[in-house]
Amino acid sequence: MFARAYQIASRYTFPVVVFRRFFDGEVQSSLATFIIVNEEGWLLTAAHVVSEIPLIQRHREAIAAYDAQAAAIAADERLTAKQKRTRVAHLAHDDHWLTHLSFLWGPGDVAVHDFKVDPVADLAAGRLEPPPTFAAEDYPTFKDPQGELVCGTSLCRLGFPFHTVPATFDEPEQRFVVAPGSLPAPRFPLEASTRATAMYLTQPAAVACASSRPPAQGSRGKAADRSSMSRAASGVCRAAHCTSTWVSAPR
Repeated sequence: MFARAYQIASRYTFPVVVFRRFFDGEVQSSLATFIIVNEEGWLLTAAHVVSEIPLIQRHREAIAAYDAQAAAIAADERLTAKQKRTRVAHLAHDDHWLTHLSFLWGPGDVAVHDFKVDPVADLAAGRLEPPPTFAAEDYPTFKDPQGELVCGTSLCRLGFPFHTVPATFDEPEQRFVVAPGSLPAPRFPLEASTRATAMYLTQPAAVACASSRPPAQGSRGKAADRSSMSRAASGVCRAAHCTSTWVSAPR
C-alpha cells in the first residue's frame, strides 16, 4: 500500500538545509533530502548538496588575498581617502565568493564527517555524529534491483520540495538565523514507478570536512538501490542520483 510505503520511508528520510552567505552579503538557503542507512550513522544524499564544501576553502583564500590588498591600500599614507576608495573599488573580487556555509542535518544537533563523493552518480555518503538511535527495523536494507526490483514497480517518492527555509545572517554572532515557523519541513510523497537501472563504478572523492533520483525501496520495506550497489576500494557504497527516498508501494 502507498500509505505503508510512506510510513516506512519516513523512518529514515530527513531534510538537510544548506545555508550560504556571499561576499556581497547576500544570504541563500536550499532544502534537500538525505537518508540514514544504519546504526553507525552513515547517510546518503546527492553529491551536489555538499559540492560547495571544498569550494568555500578556495573562496576564503581569495577573500584573504583581497583583504590583504585592501589593508595595504588603507595603510598607504601617500594616498588620499578618495584615492584609497578608488583603488579598493578596482581590486579584483567576486560578489559570489562564499564567506559562510552551514548545514542543518535533520531534527537533531548533529555534524557529518567522513564524506565520500561520487560526482558521476551524484551521490555522497557521510557519517552522522552522534549516530542515531533508531530501532533496527527503522533502517533501510539495500538489495539488488536487477534481480529483485522489477521495472514498473509502484513506488512512493518522498522528499521535501515546494518548501523554503528563509534565513538571515547575524553579523555579531557570525551565525545563520532561521525564519520562525519555517521548520520542521513538511514531507511530500509522490507516486512513481521504476523505469531503469544503472551501474556506476567510479572512484569516489573525499570531501574535506564536514537531488533528484535516489535509492528505492523494495517490497516489505527493504531498500533497493535504483542503481546496482557496488563497493569501491574505499568501501563506500554508491548508487544513482539521490535527493528523495523511493519506497515500493505494492497494490
